[in-house]
Amino acid sequence: MIDFVGAIFAILVAVGGIMGYVRARSRMSLYSGILFGVALGVGAWLNSMSDPLPIVQLAVLAVLIMVMLYRYWSTRAFMPAGMIILLSFGVVVWTCVVYRDYLSMGWMRGVTNHDRNLTVIIVDENSKLE
Repeated sequence: MIDFVGAIFAILVAVGGIMGYVRARSRMSLYSGILFGVALGVGAWLNSMSDPLPIVQLAVLAVLIMVMLYRYWSTRAFMPAGMIILLSFGVVVWTCVVYRDYLSMGWMRGVTNHDRNLTVIIVDENSKLE
């Protein structure tokens, strides 16, 4: 399954960085847009494999959200930082919903739901084990 949402968002972030450079001559927008776009593209590619690895995309999205939150608080301008924050949260939710089976810890990956059930035996102090 191809991660279309992740790939489209990666392209949007890269194009947004290029547009920031073209309109405002901001090299920082260009560099960060390309960097985050490529990193999100790698995350989308890893999600498209037979055994998806969504943690990479989620980590990149977390860093992108933190950077844009800082930018939003310093400028108080909704565009582009606020829009990227909202879209990033949407992609985080979508990734968590679609790839929820692949987000478990490494040691739990091969364990089925049947194997996760535990039986608890309660023994009081008066009972004897034979």
